[in-house]
Amino acid sequence: MDMSIFSQAQLIEIRKGQLLELDITVYAHKKYKAWKMRQIRNTLWRERVEKYLWEGISTEQKREIEFGLIQGVDVSIYASPEYSAIEMQTLRRHLVKEKSNERCEATRTIDQRPKDGNDAESDRTMHS
Repeated sequence: MDMSIFSQAQLIEIRKGQLLELDITVYAHKKYKAWKMRQIRNTLWRERVEKYLWEGISTEQKREIEFGLIQGVDVSIYASPEYSAIEMQTLRRHLVKEKSNERCEATRTIDQRPKDGNDAESDRTMHS
């Protein structure tokens, strides 16, 4: 996609959609002004959140589901009426920490490669 065709305001709306892992192809079109892109992005976000909601959900529970989606964790693990907002928060924080630890471990593995550039096995693993 040629991003040079978009205005700065349109690019911001596209980037926000990417950060929320939304399908930006729905609205990333030159024909849409930034305000229209925002409307479509907000609708896509609401639809995504609503998949995890139920009758009688509290504002705090909904917030924990939204935070989890924003942070990229699997909210289906805790998006249930059986969990209070506090329990959801605890589970979400654990999932975020787990995800962060996985990223750190992956980085550590990459950083342990020899600096001399003679590690053909590592290179094959990294580029496969």
